[in-house]
Amino acid sequence: MKLLFVLPKSIESLGGIETTVRNIVKKLEIKGYKIDILCTEWKQKGVKIDNYSQNIRLIKVNRIIFKNKIYLSPQIIKYFNNIKYEYDQIHIHSLHSLTSLCLLYSIKEKTVFTPHFHPSSGSGTVVMKLLLNLYLKIFGKKVLRNVSKLIAVSNYEKDLIVKLFEFNKDNIVVIPHGISERIKTTNQFTTPPKNVLYIGRFIKQKGVMHILNVFVELKKQFEDLNLTLIGGGPLINKIKKFIKRNNITDSVNIFENVQSNFIYESYKKSDLFLMLSKYEAFGIAIAEAIASGVPTIVKRSGGIATYLINGTNGFFIDNEKDIRHIVEVATKILSNNELRNKLRNNGIKLKNKLSWEKSAIKTVSLITSNYLE
Repeated sequence: MKLLFVLPKSIESLGGIETTVRNIVKKLEIKGYKIDILCTEWKQKGVKIDNYSQNIRLIKVNRIIFKNKIYLSPQIIKYFNNIKYEYDQIHIHSLHSLTSLCLLYSIKEKTVFTPHFHPSSGSGTVVMKLLLNLYLKIFGKKVLRNVSKLIAVSNYEKDLIVKLFEFNKDNIVVIPHGISERIKTTNQFTTPPKNVLYIGRFIKQKGVMHILNVFVELKKQFEDLNLTLIGGGPLINKIKKFIKRNNITDSVNIFENVQSNFIYESYKKSDLFLMLSKYEAFGIAIAEAIASGVPTIVKRSGGIATYLINGTNGFFIDNEKDIRHIVEVATKILSNNELRNKLRNNGIKLKNKLSWEKSAIKTVSLITSNYLE
């Protein structure tokens, strides 16, 4: 069986969509599938085809970006329509991509779609958010009629899709993300805390500025504490100005382009992981942090709520803007080695519940059944 995966950005990107596709296609290749990955690259000239591995080809075309938010690629739409009949099954990703929606609108064949949906448009003016959400609700509802099977990464996302887009719940299969086999577990906590970690896009929706405010307050109690930010995005300059203005330049490290091994090593070295997103369909970085044994604080929303037990393997907060409360919870964790080790020991058990192997098996089952119907 020959498969085509389509995603709005480059497969090498750090985001959750790209991480998902990378892990799934590697597992599918082992099972004997031939796979093409069609994606976009900023300022890519023409169509570039490379061998990603023995049975996986990477096809890149140009994309246009509007304010780091709307990804559009007229070239990928044209190229897709020329090659779509070469594949037994097509798997398209991201409801938030204008390109993906255009492809879904143009295709009438059996298609598997993973929306990676959250009810937020990230950064931008109130008017822009309203327009984007209106566009998603109207156009998104229409194009989803062409989808035969939809993969939700959590029951949270499934419920949103059914409610907002009136999609048939019987055609939705929940397949949670996996956790890499290469993650490294933290050691038992015996020394004073040194490192706070955030991994994700530098956008308003992710709450990265709230994390910086929390860190400034924590530094007043833990002088040797450092903050590591791994990601990239439109808020980078605002982040750097905040760091300089608050005189924490020597305590904050920013890494924008890193390999996965660097991320896994960063988990191992961390004493606290913060993720204050307004919404997360699942939250791969959150799951990996918990499974690595890093005490974790996240907002109570999204798919990770299925796996985080408050006070047992992490802590929930209800308001990402309540800096004082978040600082109180963080202080409670960082000042108590017994609590830190309790969270660690319970957290590492999550690795046994979530794996990309399990996700790949379920994806194969869905793709095969959809192909045979």
